[in-house]
Amino acid sequence: MAIDIRRSVTLGELITAGITIVGFIASFWMTTNVRLNSLELNQRNAEKKYENLEQSIQKTNEKLDGIAEKLNVLIGELKNVR
Repeated sequence: MAIDIRRSVTLGELITAGITIVGFIASFWMTTNVRLNSLELNQRNAEKKYENLEQSIQKTNEKLDGIAEKLNVLIGELKNVR
């Protein structure tokens, strides 16, 4: 009843270990790639929203400038009426 202890690694064990490591690396790569793509999309959307906001602010400022000019004209006309 002697216990036989193996001192070498079989080819099957090496292949299994290699497949496991390659699978781990591939899954890590895909997960990281998906996360990076998601972050890039979120950043692009945020940049588009920021650009739209800037354009909206610019249009609002232009409208306010127009209103201010009209008010100045009205004030000038009212001063002339007195």
